[in-house]
Amino acid sequence: MDKEFDIAIIGRGTAAFSAAIKASEITTGGAKIAMIGYGPMGGTCVNVGCIPSKYILEVAKVYHKMKNSPFPGIESKYSSLDFKKVMETIKSLTWGERQSKYEEVLKFYPNVKVFDGKATFLSEDKIEINNEGQIFYIKAFNVIIATGSSPVSISDKVSRVKGEEILDSNTLWDIRELPETLGIIGGGYVALELGQALSFFGTRVTIIKSHETINRIGDMDMDTELMKSIGSENLNIKVGFSIKEVKKENNFFVVTVQKNKENEELKFQSLMVANGRKPNLNGLNLEKAGVRYTDEGIITDEYMVTSNPRIYAAGDVVKQKLKLETIAAREGTIAVNSIFGIRMESVREELVPWGIFTEPQASFVGKTEEELKRSGIEYEVSRIGLASVSKARIINETQGLFKVISRKNDGVILGVQIISPFATEIIMEGAYLIANGIHVDEIVAMTHIFPTIAEGIKLVAQSRSRDISKMSCCME
Repeated sequence: MDKEFDIAIIGRGTAAFSAAIKASEITTGGAKIAMIGYGPMGGTCVNVGCIPSKYILEVAKVYHKMKNSPFPGIESKYSSLDFKKVMETIKSLTWGERQSKYEEVLKFYPNVKVFDGKATFLSEDKIEINNEGQIFYIKAFNVIIATGSSPVSISDKVSRVKGEEILDSNTLWDIRELPETLGIIGGGYVALELGQALSFFGTRVTIIKSHETINRIGDMDMDTELMKSIGSENLNIKVGFSIKEVKKENNFFVVTVQKNKENEELKFQSLMVANGRKPNLNGLNLEKAGVRYTDEGIITDEYMVTSNPRIYAAGDVVKQKLKLETIAAREGTIAVNSIFGIRMESVREELVPWGIFTEPQASFVGKTEEELKRSGIEYEVSRIGLASVSKARIINETQGLFKVISRKNDGVILGVQIISPFATEIIMEGAYLIANGIHVDEIVAMTHIFPTIAEGIKLVAQSRSRDISKMSCCME
Protein backbone atom coordinates (compact mmCIF):
# COMPACT_ATOMS: atom_id res chain seq x y z
CA MET A 1 0.00 0.00 0.00
CA ASP A 2 1.20 3.50 -0.86
CA LYS A 3 -0.70 5.25 1.94
CA GLU A 4 -2.62 4.42 5.09
CA PHE A 5 -5.33 6.65 6.52
CA ASP A 6 -7.66 6.78 9.50
CA ILE A 7 -10.59 7.78 7.26
CA ALA A 8 -11.00 7.67 3.50
CA ILE A 9 -13.79 9.81 2.07
CA ILE A 10 -14.92 8.92 -1.43
CA GLY A 11 -16.37 12.07 -2.97
CA ARG A 12 -15.68 15.78 -2.65
CA GLY A 13 -19.01 17.48 -2.45
CA THR A 14 -21.04 18.76 0.48
CA ALA A 15 -21.21 15.51 2.48
CA ALA A 16 -17.52 14.79 1.90
CA PHE A 17 -16.35 18.24 3.03
CA SER A 18 -18.67 18.20 6.02
CA ALA A 19 -17.22 14.84 7.07
CA ALA A 20 -13.60 15.92 6.54
CA ILE A 21 -14.02 19.12 8.53
CA LYS A 22 -15.87 17.42 11.39
CA ALA A 23 -13.28 14.63 11.66
CA SER A 24 -10.53 17.26 11.71
CA GLU A 25 -12.31 19.21 14.46
CA ILE A 26 -12.93 16.15 16.64
CA THR A 27 -9.28 15.07 16.41
CA THR A 28 -7.83 18.63 16.41
CA GLY A 29 -6.27 17.92 13.04
CA GLY A 30 -4.86 14.60 14.15
CA ALA A 31 -6.86 12.30 11.90
CA LYS A 32 -5.20 11.27 8.63
CA ILE A 33 -7.92 11.75 6.03
CA ALA A 34 -7.95 10.87 2.34
CA MET A 35 -10.47 12.60 0.07
CA ILE A 36 -10.90 10.88 -3.29
CA GLY A 37 -12.82 12.24 -6.26
CA TYR A 38 -12.83 13.70 -9.75
CA GLY A 39 -14.45 16.64 -11.49
CA PRO A 40 -14.89 20.10 -9.95
CA MET A 41 -14.59 20.45 -6.17
CA GLY A 42 -17.84 21.02 -4.32
CA GLY A 43 -20.09 18.52 -6.07
CA THR A 44 -23.54 19.20 -7.47
CA CYS A 45 -24.74 22.12 -5.35
CA VAL A 46 -22.10 24.71 -6.01
CA ASN A 47 -21.27 23.71 -9.60
CA VAL A 48 -24.52 22.73 -11.33
CA GLY A 49 -27.21 22.81 -8.64
CA CYS A 50 -28.33 25.27 -5.97
CA ILE A 51 -25.92 28.11 -6.72
CA PRO A 52 -26.34 28.50 -10.51
CA SER A 53 -30.05 27.60 -10.55
CA LYS A 54 -30.99 30.20 -7.93
CA TYR A 55 -28.86 32.82 -9.64
CA ILE A 56 -30.45 32.32 -13.05
CA LEU A 57 -33.89 32.44 -11.42
CA GLU A 58 -33.17 35.77 -9.73
CA VAL A 59 -31.81 37.27 -12.95
CA ALA A 60 -34.82 35.99 -14.89
CA LYS A 61 -37.27 37.40 -12.33
CA VAL A 62 -35.67 40.85 -12.55
CA TYR A 63 -35.79 40.78 -16.36
CA HIS A 64 -39.40 39.58 -16.34
CA LYS A 65 -40.50 42.33 -13.95
CA MET A 66 -38.68 44.95 -15.99
CA LYS A 67 -40.87 43.94 -18.93
CA ASN A 68 -44.00 43.23 -16.89
CA SER A 69 -44.18 45.58 -13.92
CA PRO A 70 -46.68 44.41 -11.27
CA PHE A 71 -47.44 48.03 -10.36
CA PRO A 72 -49.73 50.34 -12.36
CA GLY A 73 -48.04 53.55 -13.42
CA ILE A 74 -44.61 52.01 -13.93
CA GLU A 75 -43.43 51.03 -17.38
CA SER A 76 -39.93 50.20 -18.51
CA LYS A 77 -39.02 51.51 -21.93
CA TYR A 78 -35.65 49.84 -21.77
CA SER A 79 -35.10 46.16 -21.15
CA SER A 80 -32.52 44.08 -22.98
CA LEU A 81 -31.09 40.63 -22.46
CA ASP A 82 -27.52 39.51 -23.10
CA PHE A 83 -28.08 35.81 -22.46
CA LYS A 84 -24.48 34.88 -23.18
CA LYS A 85 -23.27 37.33 -20.54
CA VAL A 86 -25.79 35.95 -18.03
CA MET A 87 -24.49 32.41 -18.56
CA GLU A 88 -20.85 33.46 -18.41
CA THR A 89 -21.55 35.33 -15.16
CA ILE A 90 -22.96 32.09 -13.74
CA LYS A 91 -19.70 30.34 -14.60
CA SER A 92 -17.77 33.07 -12.78
CA LEU A 93 -20.08 32.85 -9.78
CA THR A 94 -19.74 29.08 -9.44
CA TRP A 95 -15.97 29.31 -9.88
CA GLY A 96 -15.76 31.89 -7.10
CA GLU A 97 -17.96 29.89 -4.74
CA ARG A 98 -16.02 26.71 -5.47
CA GLN A 99 -12.74 28.51 -4.75
CA SER A 100 -13.80 30.26 -1.55
CA LYS A 101 -16.00 27.58 0.06
CA TYR A 102 -14.19 24.40 -1.02
CA GLU A 103 -10.72 24.64 -2.56
CA GLU A 104 -9.49 27.44 -0.28
CA VAL A 105 -11.08 25.80 2.77
CA LEU A 106 -8.79 22.79 2.38
CA LYS A 107 -5.81 24.99 3.25
CA PHE A 108 -7.05 25.04 6.85
CA TYR A 109 -6.94 21.23 7.02
CA PRO A 110 -3.44 20.00 6.10
CA ASN A 111 -4.36 16.58 7.49
CA VAL A 112 -6.68 16.06 4.50
CA LYS A 113 -4.90 14.56 1.50
CA VAL A 114 -6.78 14.98 -1.80
CA PHE A 115 -6.52 12.28 -4.44
CA ASP A 116 -7.80 12.93 -7.96
CA GLY A 117 -9.39 9.90 -9.58
CA LYS A 118 -12.08 7.24 -9.42
CA ALA A 119 -12.21 4.99 -6.36
CA THR A 120 -12.81 1.24 -6.43
CA PHE A 121 -12.98 -1.03 -3.39
CA LEU A 122 -10.57 -3.96 -3.48
CA SER A 123 -11.69 -5.00 0.02
CA GLU A 124 -13.37 -3.31 2.98
CA ASP A 125 -10.26 -1.26 3.74
CA LYS A 126 -8.30 -1.25 0.48
CA ILE A 127 -9.11 1.23 -2.30
CA GLU A 128 -7.73 1.61 -5.79
CA ILE A 129 -7.61 5.13 -7.24
CA ASN A 130 -7.48 5.48 -11.01
CA ASN A 131 -6.55 8.93 -12.28
CA GLU A 132 -6.73 8.59 -16.07
CA GLY A 133 -4.66 5.42 -16.02
CA GLN A 134 -2.35 6.40 -13.17
CA ILE A 135 -3.07 3.94 -10.36
CA PHE A 136 -2.72 4.56 -6.62
CA TYR A 137 -3.63 2.34 -3.69
CA ILE A 138 -4.61 3.41 -0.19
CA LYS A 139 -5.77 1.68 2.96
CA ALA A 140 -8.19 3.15 5.51
CA PHE A 141 -9.54 1.97 8.83
CA ASN A 142 -12.92 3.62 8.10
CA VAL A 143 -14.48 4.75 4.84
CA ILE A 144 -17.25 7.27 4.13
CA ILE A 145 -18.93 7.01 0.72
CA ALA A 146 -20.20 10.42 -0.41
CA THR A 147 -20.19 10.19 -4.19
CA GLY A 148 -23.46 12.09 -4.70
CA SER A 149 -25.82 11.66 -7.64
CA SER A 150 -26.17 12.44 -11.34
CA PRO A 151 -29.08 13.14 -13.73
CA VAL A 152 -31.20 10.24 -14.96
CA SER A 153 -31.27 9.82 -18.74
CA ILE A 154 -34.04 8.55 -21.04
CA SER A 155 -31.75 6.64 -23.37
CA ASP A 156 -34.25 3.82 -23.84
CA LYS A 157 -36.73 6.23 -25.46
CA VAL A 158 -34.25 8.00 -27.76
CA SER A 159 -33.72 7.21 -31.42
CA ARG A 160 -31.49 8.99 -33.94
CA VAL A 161 -30.31 11.51 -31.36
CA LYS A 162 -26.78 11.91 -30.07
CA GLY A 163 -26.86 11.77 -26.28
CA GLU A 164 -24.83 14.95 -25.85
CA GLU A 165 -27.41 16.94 -27.81
CA ILE A 166 -29.96 16.52 -25.04
CA LEU A 167 -29.43 18.87 -22.11
CA ASP A 168 -29.71 18.01 -18.43
CA SER A 169 -29.22 19.94 -15.19
CA ASN A 170 -25.45 19.45 -15.50
CA THR A 171 -25.01 20.56 -19.11
CA LEU A 172 -27.58 23.37 -19.34
CA TRP A 173 -24.96 25.77 -17.97
CA ASP A 174 -22.84 25.34 -21.10
CA ILE A 175 -25.37 26.87 -23.52
CA ARG A 176 -24.78 30.42 -24.71
CA GLU A 177 -27.76 31.00 -27.00
CA LEU A 178 -31.32 31.23 -25.67
CA PRO A 179 -33.48 28.61 -27.41
CA GLU A 180 -36.76 29.72 -28.93
CA THR A 181 -38.48 26.57 -27.71
CA LEU A 182 -37.48 24.07 -25.02
CA GLY A 183 -39.03 20.79 -24.00
CA ILE A 184 -38.30 19.50 -20.52
CA ILE A 185 -38.95 15.83 -19.82
CA GLY A 186 -39.72 15.35 -16.13
CA GLY A 187 -41.21 17.51 -13.42
CA GLY A 188 -40.01 18.33 -9.94
CA TYR A 189 -38.13 21.35 -8.72
CA VAL A 190 -35.33 21.19 -11.33
CA ALA A 191 -37.77 21.28 -14.26
CA LEU A 192 -39.95 23.93 -12.64
CA GLU A 193 -37.16 26.27 -11.60
CA LEU A 194 -35.07 26.13 -14.77
CA GLY A 195 -38.16 25.99 -16.98
CA GLN A 196 -39.62 29.12 -15.42
CA ALA A 197 -36.28 30.95 -15.57
CA LEU A 198 -35.90 30.35 -19.30
CA SER A 199 -39.57 31.16 -19.91
CA PHE A 200 -39.05 34.53 -18.19
CA PHE A 201 -36.21 35.19 -20.65
CA GLY A 202 -38.59 34.53 -23.54
CA THR A 203 -38.18 30.83 -24.37
CA ARG A 204 -41.44 28.95 -24.92
CA VAL A 205 -41.07 26.09 -22.48
CA THR A 206 -43.11 22.90 -22.23
CA ILE A 207 -42.69 20.65 -19.20
CA ILE A 208 -43.79 17.04 -19.77
CA LYS A 209 -44.50 14.92 -16.69
CA SER A 210 -45.65 11.32 -16.73
CA HIS A 211 -47.47 11.59 -13.39
CA GLU A 212 -50.44 13.82 -12.68
CA THR A 213 -48.36 15.72 -10.15
CA ILE A 214 -45.31 17.93 -10.65
CA ASN A 215 -44.00 17.83 -7.10
CA ARG A 216 -43.62 14.72 -4.93
CA ILE A 217 -43.59 16.75 -1.70
CA GLY A 218 -46.88 18.21 -0.49
CA ASP A 219 -50.51 17.47 -1.28
CA MET A 220 -52.41 17.55 -4.57
CA ASP A 221 -54.26 20.78 -3.80
CA MET A 222 -50.92 22.56 -3.44
CA ASP A 223 -49.64 20.87 -6.60
CA THR A 224 -52.63 22.12 -8.55
CA GLU A 225 -52.20 25.63 -7.15
CA LEU A 226 -48.51 25.66 -8.02
CA MET A 227 -49.18 24.65 -11.63
CA LYS A 228 -51.82 27.38 -11.88
CA SER A 229 -49.53 29.95 -10.26
CA ILE A 230 -46.47 29.46 -12.45
CA GLY A 231 -48.13 28.52 -15.74
CA SER A 232 -47.97 31.29 -18.33
CA GLU A 233 -48.02 32.02 -22.05
CA ASN A 234 -44.38 30.92 -22.19
CA LEU A 235 -44.61 28.03 -19.70
CA ASN A 236 -46.90 25.10 -20.46
CA ILE A 237 -47.06 22.18 -18.02
CA LYS A 238 -48.38 18.89 -19.38
CA VAL A 239 -49.00 16.28 -16.69
CA GLY A 240 -49.98 12.64 -17.17
CA PHE A 241 -48.10 12.33 -20.49
CA SER A 242 -45.75 9.38 -20.96
CA ILE A 243 -42.79 9.60 -23.34
CA LYS A 244 -43.00 7.13 -26.22
CA GLU A 245 -40.12 8.27 -28.41
CA VAL A 246 -37.56 11.03 -28.89
CA LYS A 247 -35.97 11.64 -32.28
CA LYS A 248 -34.30 14.39 -34.31
CA GLU A 249 -35.80 15.69 -37.54
CA ASN A 250 -34.65 18.77 -39.48
CA ASN A 251 -32.73 20.17 -36.48
CA PHE A 252 -35.76 19.82 -34.21
CA PHE A 253 -36.32 17.37 -31.40
CA VAL A 254 -39.55 15.49 -31.96
CA VAL A 255 -41.04 14.07 -28.77
CA THR A 256 -43.93 11.65 -29.05
CA VAL A 257 -46.05 11.68 -25.90
CA GLN A 258 -49.14 9.71 -24.95
CA LYS A 259 -52.09 10.33 -22.66
CA ASN A 260 -55.26 8.25 -22.50
CA LYS A 261 -53.86 6.13 -25.36
CA GLU A 262 -53.74 9.21 -27.62
CA ASN A 263 -50.37 10.13 -29.17
CA GLU A 264 -49.16 13.68 -29.72
CA GLU A 265 -45.98 14.96 -31.38
CA LEU A 266 -44.22 17.97 -29.89
CA LYS A 267 -41.33 19.80 -31.58
CA PHE A 268 -38.60 21.76 -29.80
CA GLN A 269 -35.42 23.56 -30.75
CA SER A 270 -33.79 22.27 -27.56
CA LEU A 271 -34.59 19.39 -25.26
CA MET A 272 -33.71 18.85 -21.62
CA VAL A 273 -34.17 15.87 -19.32
CA ALA A 274 -34.97 16.62 -15.67
CA ASN A 275 -36.23 13.19 -14.78
CA GLY A 276 -34.67 12.93 -11.34
CA ARG A 277 -31.22 11.91 -10.16
CA LYS A 278 -29.58 8.57 -9.50
CA PRO A 279 -26.91 7.69 -6.91
CA ASN A 280 -23.35 7.48 -8.21
CA LEU A 281 -22.55 3.82 -7.54
CA ASN A 282 -20.90 2.68 -10.76
CA GLY A 283 -17.35 1.48 -10.39
CA LEU A 284 -17.28 1.48 -6.59
CA ASN A 285 -17.33 -2.33 -6.46
CA LEU A 286 -19.38 -2.26 -3.25
CA GLU A 287 -19.67 -6.05 -3.18
CA LYS A 288 -15.96 -6.26 -2.38
CA ALA A 289 -16.56 -4.01 0.62
CA GLY A 290 -19.63 -5.89 1.85
CA VAL A 291 -21.89 -2.86 1.40
CA ARG A 292 -25.56 -3.44 0.59
CA TYR A 293 -27.31 -1.17 -1.90
CA THR A 294 -30.17 -0.94 -4.40
CA ASP A 295 -30.70 1.15 -7.52
CA GLU A 296 -32.00 3.87 -5.16
CA GLY A 297 -28.77 4.09 -3.19
CA ILE A 298 -26.69 2.66 -0.38
CA ILE A 299 -28.60 1.26 2.58
CA THR A 300 -27.64 2.76 5.95
CA ASP A 301 -29.06 2.97 9.43
CA GLU A 302 -29.99 6.28 11.07
CA TYR A 303 -26.35 6.86 11.99
CA MET A 304 -25.17 6.42 8.38
CA VAL A 305 -23.62 3.00 9.05
CA THR A 306 -23.80 0.59 6.09
CA SER A 307 -24.01 -3.19 6.24
CA ASN A 308 -20.25 -3.10 6.86
CA PRO A 309 -19.70 -1.43 10.27
CA ARG A 310 -16.41 0.09 9.09
CA ILE A 311 -18.03 1.81 6.12
CA TYR A 312 -20.47 4.73 6.16
CA ALA A 313 -22.41 6.63 3.51
CA ALA A 314 -23.79 10.18 3.38
CA GLY A 315 -25.64 12.46 1.00
CA ASP A 316 -27.34 11.74 -2.32
CA VAL A 317 -25.70 8.32 -2.65
CA VAL A 318 -27.82 7.08 0.29
CA LYS A 319 -31.19 5.42 -0.23
CA GLN A 320 -33.55 8.00 1.28
CA LYS A 321 -36.60 10.11 0.52
CA LEU A 322 -35.01 13.55 0.52
CA LYS A 323 -31.82 14.44 -1.34
CA LEU A 324 -30.77 17.93 -0.30
CA GLU A 325 -27.46 19.70 0.25
CA THR A 326 -28.44 20.48 3.84
CA ILE A 327 -29.16 16.82 4.55
CA ALA A 328 -25.89 15.76 2.90
CA ALA A 329 -23.95 18.13 5.15
CA ARG A 330 -25.64 16.83 8.29
CA GLU A 331 -25.20 13.21 7.28
CA GLY A 332 -21.48 13.74 6.70
CA THR A 333 -21.26 15.02 10.27
CA ILE A 334 -23.41 12.17 11.63
CA ALA A 335 -21.17 9.61 9.90
CA VAL A 336 -18.02 11.04 11.45
CA ASN A 337 -19.61 11.20 14.89
CA SER A 338 -20.56 7.54 14.50
CA ILE A 339 -16.96 6.64 13.66
CA PHE A 340 -15.84 8.19 16.94
CA GLY A 341 -18.64 6.62 18.96
CA ILE A 342 -20.70 9.79 19.29
CA ARG A 343 -24.44 9.29 18.77
CA MET A 344 -25.56 12.53 17.10
CA GLU A 345 -29.31 13.03 16.58
CA SER A 346 -30.25 11.59 13.21
CA VAL A 347 -32.08 13.48 10.46
CA ARG A 348 -35.78 13.90 11.27
CA GLU A 349 -37.46 14.01 7.88
CA GLU A 350 -40.63 15.59 9.26
CA LEU A 351 -38.59 18.64 10.29
CA VAL A 352 -36.67 19.04 7.03
CA PRO A 353 -38.09 21.90 4.93
CA TRP A 354 -38.38 21.50 1.16
CA GLY A 355 -38.52 24.40 -1.26
CA ILE A 356 -39.11 25.19 -4.91
CA PHE A 357 -37.70 28.60 -5.88
CA THR A 358 -40.13 29.48 -8.66
CA GLU A 359 -42.18 32.67 -8.58
CA PRO A 360 -44.24 32.26 -6.48
CA GLN A 361 -42.19 29.86 -4.40
CA ALA A 362 -43.45 26.65 -2.84
CA SER A 363 -42.31 25.23 0.48
CA PHE A 364 -43.31 22.30 2.65
CA VAL A 365 -42.48 20.82 6.03
CA GLY A 366 -44.00 18.08 8.17
CA LYS A 367 -46.65 15.52 7.32
CA THR A 368 -48.94 15.61 4.30
CA GLU A 369 -52.60 14.63 4.25
CA GLU A 370 -51.75 11.46 2.34
CA GLU A 371 -49.16 10.42 4.92
CA LEU A 372 -51.58 11.02 7.78
CA LYS A 373 -54.31 9.03 6.04
CA ARG A 374 -51.95 6.09 5.61
CA SER A 375 -51.00 6.32 9.30
CA GLY A 376 -54.63 6.47 10.42
CA ILE A 377 -54.16 9.81 12.18
CA GLU A 378 -57.21 12.06 12.24
CA TYR A 379 -56.43 15.61 11.23
CA GLU A 380 -57.90 18.97 10.28
CA VAL A 381 -56.87 21.30 7.46
CA SER A 382 -56.88 25.09 7.59
CA ARG A 383 -56.32 26.82 4.26
CA ILE A 384 -56.42 30.40 2.96
CA GLY A 385 -55.70 31.96 -0.42
CA LEU A 386 -52.72 34.30 -0.65
CA ALA A 387 -55.06 37.15 -1.55
CA SER A 388 -56.16 37.15 2.12
CA VAL A 389 -52.70 38.38 3.14
CA SER A 390 -52.36 42.19 3.12
CA LYS A 391 -48.70 42.23 2.04
CA ALA A 392 -49.54 40.07 -0.97
CA ARG A 393 -52.12 42.63 -2.04
CA ILE A 394 -49.63 45.44 -1.49
CA ILE A 395 -47.03 43.88 -3.79
CA ASN A 396 -49.75 42.77 -6.22
CA GLU A 397 -48.78 39.09 -6.08
CA THR A 398 -51.84 37.23 -4.84
CA GLN A 399 -51.59 33.80 -6.46
CA GLY A 400 -50.89 31.13 -3.84
CA LEU A 401 -52.01 29.29 -0.71
CA PHE A 402 -51.21 28.90 2.97
CA LYS A 403 -52.09 25.53 4.48
CA VAL A 404 -51.73 24.17 8.02
CA ILE A 405 -52.50 20.56 8.95
CA SER A 406 -53.22 19.90 12.62
CA ARG A 407 -54.10 16.87 14.73
CA LYS A 408 -57.84 16.71 15.19
CA ASN A 409 -58.05 15.96 18.90
CA ASP A 410 -55.67 18.63 20.20
CA GLY A 411 -54.83 21.01 17.32
CA VAL A 412 -51.09 20.27 17.40
CA ILE A 413 -49.51 21.29 14.10
CA LEU A 414 -48.31 18.39 11.96
CA GLY A 415 -47.64 20.04 8.60
CA VAL A 416 -47.26 23.42 6.91
CA GLN A 417 -47.39 24.02 3.13
CA ILE A 418 -46.99 27.40 1.47
CA ILE A 419 -47.17 28.79 -2.07
CA SER A 420 -46.27 32.46 -2.02
CA PRO A 421 -43.46 34.94 -2.57
CA PHE A 422 -40.65 34.27 -0.04
CA ALA A 423 -42.18 30.89 0.90
CA THR A 424 -38.72 29.34 1.29
CA GLU A 425 -37.79 32.10 3.75
CA ILE A 426 -40.96 31.56 5.77
CA ILE A 427 -41.13 27.78 6.03
CA MET A 428 -38.70 27.50 8.94
CA GLU A 429 -41.43 28.98 11.13
CA GLY A 430 -43.45 25.89 10.26
CA ALA A 431 -40.52 23.62 11.14
CA TYR A 432 -40.17 25.27 14.58
CA LEU A 433 -43.90 25.00 15.19
CA ILE A 434 -43.87 21.27 14.44
CA ALA A 435 -40.65 20.61 16.37
CA ASN A 436 -42.07 22.23 19.49
CA GLY A 437 -45.54 20.69 19.33
CA ILE A 438 -47.26 24.07 18.97
CA HIS A 439 -51.08 24.17 18.94
CA VAL A 440 -52.88 26.12 16.21
CA ASP A 441 -54.38 28.47 18.78
CA GLU A 442 -50.91 29.28 20.10
CA ILE A 443 -49.98 30.71 16.70
CA VAL A 444 -52.93 33.09 16.99
CA ALA A 445 -51.52 34.31 20.30
CA MET A 446 -48.14 35.05 18.69
CA THR A 447 -47.73 38.57 17.32
CA HIS A 448 -46.57 38.64 13.71
CA ILE A 449 -45.15 41.70 11.97
CA PHE A 450 -47.70 43.50 9.80
CA PRO A 451 -47.65 43.67 6.85
CA THR A 452 -45.62 40.62 5.88
CA ILE A 453 -46.20 37.54 3.76
CA ALA A 454 -45.28 35.48 6.85
CA GLU A 455 -48.42 36.81 8.54
CA GLY A 456 -50.22 34.23 6.40
CA ILE A 457 -49.20 31.61 8.98
CA LYS A 458 -51.20 33.43 11.65
CA LEU A 459 -54.13 34.12 9.34
CA VAL A 460 -54.45 30.48 8.34
CA ALA A 461 -54.42 29.54 12.04
CA GLN A 462 -57.16 32.07 12.71
CA SER A 463 -59.22 30.66 9.86
CA ARG A 464 -59.59 27.44 11.87
CA SER A 465 -62.07 29.13 14.18
CA ARG A 466 -63.40 32.19 12.31
CA ASP A 467 -64.17 33.59 8.89
CA ILE A 468 -61.13 35.80 8.20
CA SER A 469 -63.02 37.68 5.46
CA LYS A 470 -64.99 39.28 8.30
CA MET A 471 -61.84 40.39 10.17
CA SER A 472 -60.17 43.77 10.13
CA CYS A 473 -56.40 43.97 9.80
CA CYS A 474 -54.33 42.63 12.72
CA MET A 475 -57.41 41.13 14.40
CA GLU A 476 -56.55 38.97 17.42
